[in-house]
Amino acid sequence: MIVVSGPGGSHEGVTVTLWNDLDNSGTVNAGDTVRATKVTLADGSYQFVNVPAGNYLVVETNPSGITS
Repeated sequence: MIVVSGPGGSHEGVTVTLWNDLDNSGTVNAGDTVRATKVTLADGSYQFVNVPAGNYLVVETNPSGITS
């Protein structure tokens, strides 16, 4: 399980995508696949459950009007 608690000032509604980094490159590219997608809660937290050991990338996509 991957759990991330949001610090103060976190935003609700951010899409967080967990990618399988199949080639261990550290960046999302054509060979990688999406393992799961979540949307942050009001406190900015999110979690992915039942994640087997492996190499992953976490990518956030902010809703309109929100910047990182």
